[in-house]
Amino acid sequence: MANYVKISKSKNLRYQLVSILYLLFITLTLLQIPVEWLRVNTKLSADFMKVSADEEITDVQLSNAIKEVERLQSEFIVLSKTQKDATGYKTTDEFFIHQKKGTELFTVLYELNGYYSKSSNSTKKAKFEQLFKDDLKNGLSTGEFKKWMEWKFKNVPGSVAQLLLNEILVRCHLLHGSLGITPTTNNNLVNLAFNIDELHLGDTALLVLNSGYTENFEVFFNKRTTTEFKKVGDSIYFIPQKVGKYKITATGLDKSQESFEIHVQPMTISGSNGSSNEKKIHYFFQGKPSQITSKAITEGSKYKLVGGNWEQVKVSNGKIEFKPMNPGWNVLKLESSSGALYLEDSVFVYPTPQPVVVAFQASNNKISARQLDLDGKLIVKVFHPLYKDIQYNIDEMDVNFIGEGLRSLKFYSESIKMDKIQVSKVRFIQVKKIKLSTNASSMILKEPLLIEVI
Repeated sequence: MANYVKISKSKNLRYQLVSILYLLFITLTLLQIPVEWLRVNTKLSADFMKVSADEEITDVQLSNAIKEVERLQSEFIVLSKTQKDATGYKTTDEFFIHQKKGTELFTVLYELNGYYSKSSNSTKKAKFEQLFKDDLKNGLSTGEFKKWMEWKFKNVPGSVAQLLLNEILVRCHLLHGSLGITPTTNNNLVNLAFNIDELHLGDTALLVLNSGYTENFEVFFNKRTTTEFKKVGDSIYFIPQKVGKYKITATGLDKSQESFEIHVQPMTISGSNGSSNEKKIHYFFQGKPSQITSKAITEGSKYKLVGGNWEQVKVSNGKIEFKPMNPGWNVLKLESSSGALYLEDSVFVYPTPQPVVVAFQASNNKISARQLDLDGKLIVKVFHPLYKDIQYNIDEMDVNFIGEGLRSLKFYSESIKMDKIQVSKVRFIQVKKIKLSTNASSMILKEPLLIEVI
């Protein structure tokens, strides 16, 4: 059996890693206990769960088997403390191979298999086959100790081997009946408190009362009672309408009390339309009409945007319409006329995007002299194809007429006016510089356009 002891260093490290991952799995499993339950059950007794048989085991064969497994389990724990190698295979090989405890455990299970295979009780026989299905497939049914041993305990870390012994013990108890689960007595007034850690305006917190012990339930804001909740049976749906600190109090039949403080935060833009408050960057463009929707806005109330430079603000029908004016990070706050804060979030305002410059009558940057002569002017249009609601105004243009005896001129609108002499001599019209303005900013475009006159 030397192959049980001598393994490569890389394999040893791999099994140690598996052991650590197994412990991590157990830890994550424990974390599945709802935090809402833990929040209202802060005092957990040490004997929350006691694994034991529901009643005394009268089956002598099963009772002896359980005692043997418990003995082996206790001896393995003692050896583990001595070896101090919980994540290695040393303790497992020493106990199950060198001390031949694996043979003793296999004998106990093999005799138990023979006992139930000959049993006239088909229900118990089927139950044994179901509980030890994998063991039976791997040598237990045929008495092949080596096959079963290699499958069950070969190169298994000590911590995992201890869990496997616990598993065998649990299966033996299940052969008798069910496991006795002894929970602590629940005298809590509130059995469940969900979504009270991070509550934003418009969110709903759920509390479930212990109807057998709770006599009264109240919600306070600024030390005054409020009716911002709905009671359905034992469930309380708390829907805050103000930002600030609420206090929730449940009073028991014995006049004892349980209280929770909930700090309600302003609504964020992410959650303003009823979705979850996911964290993401909200951006707008300088001078571009924008809007956000908010379920906090109600008809008949007056609101205002503060915390930044916003123009043309209109708040109605659950919608906020505005034009952001300051580029960069801004804090957007929505307040009522009385100063109550409803919404607060950070937004990023991009500078006004650079527009596209085109000649209105030109095609592929070319225009006929005949067309130019008929119109008497060249019209320059400035716009952005994606943001058509941003209005760009041409304040000044420096235009260079390329041709015999022509010179540069300034124009103060979108029209480049030309007489017949200029049209007859010009070969190229070069717009060298344009000064633009929007309702939010101004910019200068240099050499944006060159038009050939054909």
